[in-house]
Amino acid sequence: MIGIGTGLLMAAVNRIIPISIWGAPGGGTAGTPYSFTPTTANGSGAKTFSYSGTSLASVGLAFNTATGAITGTPSAAGTITGTITVTDATGSAQLPVSFTVAAGGFNPSLDFSDPRNSQYL
Repeated sequence: MIGIGTGLLMAAVNRIIPISIWGAPGGGTAGTPYSFTPTTANGSGAKTFSYSGTSLASVGLAFNTATGAITGTPSAAGTITGTITVTDATGSAQLPVSFTVAAGGFNPSLDFSDPRNSQYL
């Protein structure tokens, strides 16, 4: 006699949620320090960031490929439009970014230790 048995097979499934990115950069002003860092969630493994679009250097800003941050003290007015992409083991996600750097106001700087400027004291 041959017996037929029933059994229950269970398997654990670890679902990795793909990487995501979000944030909204605010505007900046020439001559004033600027910083924007996007927020990321989920994914797996090391993250790398890239930027494509309007040159950040054209207004005196820089992009950090380890954090996705746009930072610096803008030296000129301009409009920045581009995309920040984050990539990890699960794939990539993109964040469209657009912001304006306004012209800075007049900010005179006098060295009052220079005797030629004593008339302004």
